[in-house]
Amino acid sequence: MSIVNWFLYGHDFFVLCSQHIINLLDVFIVNLLQFLFTIKDSIESQNISEELTELQTQYDVSRLELDKANLISRQQGIYIALISLLLVVLAGWLIHVYRILRITRHLKLNLETESRKAKESEKMKTIFMNSMSHEIRTPLNAIQGFSSIILSEEVEEDMKTEMKESIEQGITQLTNLMDDMMEISQLGCTNDMLPVGTVYIGQLCEECMIIETRKFRKPNTEYRIENQCISQTYQTNRQYLAKAICNLLANANKFTPQGSIILNCHENDTRSKLIISVTDTGPGIPPEKREWVFEAFTKIDDFIPGTGLGLYVCHEITKHLGGKIYIDSTYTEGTRMVIELPIG
Repeated sequence: MSIVNWFLYGHDFFVLCSQHIINLLDVFIVNLLQFLFTIKDSIESQNISEELTELQTQYDVSRLELDKANLISRQQGIYIALISLLLVVLAGWLIHVYRILRITRHLKLNLETESRKAKESEKMKTIFMNSMSHEIRTPLNAIQGFSSIILSEEVEEDMKTEMKESIEQGITQLTNLMDDMMEISQLGCTNDMLPVGTVYIGQLCEECMIIETRKFRKPNTEYRIENQCISQTYQTNRQYLAKAICNLLANANKFTPQGSIILNCHENDTRSKLIISVTDTGPGIPPEKREWVFEAFTKIDDFIPGTGLGLYVCHEITKHLGGKIYIDSTYTEGTRMVIELPIG
């Protein structure tokens, strides 16, 4: 075999070996790449697993924190509910205590008011008994004393006439006293308005003036009626209004030794009220006693006979007629008593 053939054979063998080596390298490289990719995938899988584990851990931690937050929130809700309940209970208790204190205060005030009324009633009872004792005893003593003397033939006729007048005056005082007590009893037991009917006011004023002047006319006193009413008839209670007017005339006559007593009746500017006034020229009533005189058993002068019921009866009558009575403060030459009654 020649050298060329060996050379060619060696060349082919070399080429074949090279080819085989290249193939082996390709396989090696492919396997290497597969191995590397496998390692890479394993590493990436491990990284992903670690990341997933870390994420799971973070998720678990977050879940625990969320559960903890929810638990704290529920506990806070329970605390708030308990506090709210306690506040509601406290508020209810405070309201209850306030109501009890208010009721207690109201009862205390009522008790004080009733106690004051009881004391005033006891005081009025004492005043009433003292006044009635004096007002009844005085005319009764006169009636009893003069009745026994007037039958004696030794008494002159002039003296008998005076005694007879004294007896009649005592009887009149007792009758007026009983009338006042009856009026107070009837008016004091109800708050209803008095029944009304048609009344001729001018005629009523004349009758009242005649009644009072016939009994107690004073020679130095002028008695006058001024009827300025546009209408002559009004809806009111004739009996009780006459009683009030007579009381005012009697009161004026009692405190007016001389001068004038004027009974006036007119309507106000809007014709909504009937105004009746009794004006005298007596000593007048002090400003601080102008409300006080309308209370029961009140007397300006204790030395002047009277029960202290006349103006009180007038006040009760006007109240039950839907009107009012007062003293005109603008009149300064004596006293002017004014009765205002609604028209219609």
